[in-house]
Amino acid sequence: MHNSLLHIDQRDRGTIVKPLQSQFLSATESRPLWDQISKIAHDETCQTLVLDLANVTFVSSEILGEFIELTRTMKRHSGRLVLCHVCSEIHDVIQLMKLDQVLTVTDNCEQIPD
Repeated sequence: MHNSLLHIDQRDRGTIVKPLQSQFLSATESRPLWDQISKIAHDETCQTLVLDLANVTFVSSEILGEFIELTRTMKRHSGRLVLCHVCSEIHDVIQLMKLDQVLTVTDNCEQIPD
């Protein structure tokens, strides 16, 4: 499925969501996008939500908080959030803030860890 903000791909291993914008400036400016992603995360039939960040080159600290909130939402129904195709700059920030202890980050959306 595709709309102006997201490309959504239902797979056996989970739902892959790919934002089509290159920056998440703030949670407020990106609210329609986050509302759609949150709706998917709250669906208890979604056990793995993969957020494909291939098009994303910048995230604000607010968006890092959104990643944590999505992780909590998924855990409430024994699901999980996986971030893939994270650019090196964003990955460095995730590691620097020690968010890699909470967030699952993979290089490839097809190689989702168990």
